[in-house]
Amino acid sequence: MWSRKGWLAPVVIIGTMALVQASFNFVYGKDFYIQNEWPKMLAALVGSASVGMLGYYLNYKTREVLHENTRLEKKAELHKFIGIPIEYWAIIFPAMIAFSILK
Repeated sequence: MWSRKGWLAPVVIIGTMALVQASFNFVYGKDFYIQNEWPKMLAALVGSASVGMLGYYLNYKTREVLHENTRLEKKAELHKFIGIPIEYWAIIFPAMIAFSILK
């Protein structure tokens, strides 16, 4: 299902969307998030930006490792959710939300 810290992708997306929903309902009144479509799209974009930054940090940041008494820079191993690297979920997730809203 996931490899390494890939499980963070849905946690970050769902957590971010819950925060955005709570914020909109607090500012604009109860059920505003449910009755309007644009806050959902905004929440999806904020969540995808968060997951994209997380994926970049986890998958593409080089790390120093100690290998046979020499310091070498090594690319981090990929963190995946459902076999897809985390940063790709920053594109897949908003597309799924847009498809479900606009159908």
